[in-house]
Amino acid sequence: MRIFAYIYIISLFISIIHQPFGSYDMIGPQLFQLSLVNLIFLFIAFRFDLFNFLRNLISSPTIKIYLAFIFFAFFSIIFASDLSYFFHDLGRLLTSFLILLNLSFCFHILSQKKFFDFFFPILLTITFYEIYLSVLPYLIYFKASGLSNWIYVNIPPGNFKGIAGNKNITAALYVFKIPFLLYFLDKKSRFYRLLIYLALFLSFFILFFLQTRSTYISLSLLFSFYFIYLLLHKRDIFIYRFFYITSTFLISFIFFNNTLKSLVNENKDSFTSSIKSIELSNDSSSNRFSLWSHTIDYISSKPFGAGLGNWKLESIPYWNQVGGSYQVPYHAHNDFLEMTVETGFLGGMFYFILFLLPMWTSFKFSFINCKPDYIFIFLGFGVYFVDAFFNFPMERSYMQLLLSFYFVFFINKNLIDS
Repeated sequence: MRIFAYIYIISLFISIIHQPFGSYDMIGPQLFQLSLVNLIFLFIAFRFDLFNFLRNLISSPTIKIYLAFIFFAFFSIIFASDLSYFFHDLGRLLTSFLILLNLSFCFHILSQKKFFDFFFPILLTITFYEIYLSVLPYLIYFKASGLSNWIYVNIPPGNFKGIAGNKNITAALYVFKIPFLLYFLDKKSRFYRLLIYLALFLSFFILFFLQTRSTYISLSLLFSFYFIYLLLHKRDIFIYRFFYITSTFLISFIFFNNTLKSLVNENKDSFTSSIKSIELSNDSSSNRFSLWSHTIDYISSKPFGAGLGNWKLESIPYWNQVGGSYQVPYHAHNDFLEMTVETGFLGGMFYFILFLLPMWTSFKFSFINCKPDYIFIFLGFGVYFVDAFFNFPMERSYMQLLLSFYFVFFINKNLIDS
């Protein structure tokens, strides 16, 4: 069965990076391919005692909360005005849940060490592959223009979106993988640590280009909590870890700020300008405050929700007053509010607790009980929480795949340590 677990994990990532038939938007193909991989693995795994494992897994509070949220999401069909939207989003939700169950089974049959020994090279490989895709427009220009023009290329930040649909998602994916990279810094040899620092250097470099404010917030919080944890519980490595990471960040920034001159001049001090532009206002947040107030108003009048996936339709009367009749906000730009407005107050509550529980538990185990593995779980969920507060990572299969790895690590560690 172990060989099937390895194949399953590889197939998940191939499904994410494979873009069949030249499709412009990868959301549909990714969801279809992940669903197919899930079904094949389920068919195989049921022959290897998957059912008994799932009966034990149900004792996890996280799984119970996840199932409660799925129940209210399914129950919201009563209030859905468009069933096609409902079943589309239900399929996406169930696919993410099945990935979590299947990966948990893989974790169980491989053991923690073998699971992460196998996951690490995949994570590192796909990180470098995404970096390559992000800088590919620059490499193409460099190849065509020659060495003399390599610092005078003018490429918009959105062109560095790489594997994802837009630059915001790409930036969030880079930050979301950083806690795993930090986790493996403590587990791997010097050679692999050098590769991890190289991946961090290049990730920072691309994040400067992408200029996404929400990821700057999550990145700042991530390293603040990480260094506080090291200062409290790992003082023997705090100094050199702080030095190496901050040096990697600063060298990446200096390289960005002084090498690609035309890119920097086109958006002078783009990184610092993006940081300074972070403020709590509707205009600076691309009308997010309006989107959030619309969901709150709808929830207050219809606490049972609009039906899973149906906020796209129910938001039109609200947005007509703001953006014009030809514009429709596809998302509320806050997954917690969007799930509440679609699945009702109780569904939204369980969805919020689904993230609050692992965040609080991992914070307690790492900062109070000094169990080192939990700090990376806390950082991972923290990054996702910030992105879910400002964007819509639930829509993106790649984010859900990485989130499943965090959930698997937390659930299995928590079952052992509780």
